[in-house]
Amino acid sequence: MKTTDLKHRKSSPRIKGFDYKGILAYSITCCTQDNHNIFIAEEPFRLVFNLLLEDAEKEKFLVHTYCFMPDHLHLLLIGNDVESSLLGMMRRFKQRSDYHFQKGSVQSCGREVIMIMLLEKRMI
Repeated sequence: MKTTDLKHRKSSPRIKGFDYKGILAYSITCCTQDNHNIFIAEEPFRLVFNLLLEDAEKEKFLVHTYCFMPDHLHLLLIGNDVESSLLGMMRRFKQRSDYHFQKGSVQSCGREVIMIMLLEKRMI
C-alpha cells in the first residue's frame, strides 16, 4: 500500500479505553490489501488458515468459526484465558501473514475491521 493510499484506508473501530483482553468473543473481518482476490487459490488459503490456527493457539484463542471469501475472511474468535489479547492476536496474525506474502508469492492480508460482541464469562 502506498503512503498516499493510507488516507483512503478505512480505520478499524475500537472502543476507547477497552483493552480487548479476556474471555470474550470477537467478530472479525480481515480484508486483503487493495481487495485482491487472493483466497480463490488453495495455496494462499492454506497458508493463511494455518497461520491463523497457529497464532490463535499461541495467543490463547479459539477459532470458533471462519469463512474465507475471495478478498476477505470472517472470523469468530473466543479468548480462552483472562490474558487472551485480541490486539496481540491480530498484530501477530497480520505480521506473520504479511511476512509470507511479502516474499512475492501472493498478496498481503491488510486491514481488519473489528466489531465486538462482548460475552460474559458465564456465557462462554
